[in-house]
Amino acid sequence: MEESKEKRIADTFSQNPINFYIDCQYSGFREFLCKLKLLPKKRYFKIKPATLGTLLAISPELSKIIIDIQENSFPVFVENVAKNVPAIVKTISLVIREGRKDKELEKFLIKSLKAPEFEKLLAVVIMQTNVAFFLKSLASMGRLNVMKENKISGEPSA
Repeated sequence: MEESKEKRIADTFSQNPINFYIDCQYSGFREFLCKLKLLPKKRYFKIKPATLGTLLAISPELSKIIIDIQENSFPVFVENVAKNVPAIVKTISLVIREGRKDKELEKFLIKSLKAPEFEKLLAVVIMQTNVAFFLKSLASMGRLNVMKENKISGEPSA
């Protein structure tokens, strides 16, 4: 059942996590174990709105993402995606695990995510890490000066 946009926004503001699942892609012996129902066919995850700690953990990965916008063509798009997949997947993993590194989850995401799932998951991550209100608050706080400065010495006065 598809949720309304308003409900998703309300859930984000009320700190409700967004639940999703990814179909597991197995081969060989693991595929056999999945058919015997010893391994799950789907893995369930939830993404909570990002905390400051999570944002600090993902910022180095986000700074590694480089997008070439010189040419707007499909081969350039594919090249951009290919060279940024490790950083994007690591970012998604950090958001899911709330700032903790998880190499196994990264491997799972690279192996199991299909293009439509990747797009939807990326949209959820972007929505859950939206910090526009927080940044606006910091900017407006930076404009406030609670203490008067002494014009002669530059020292704050009481």
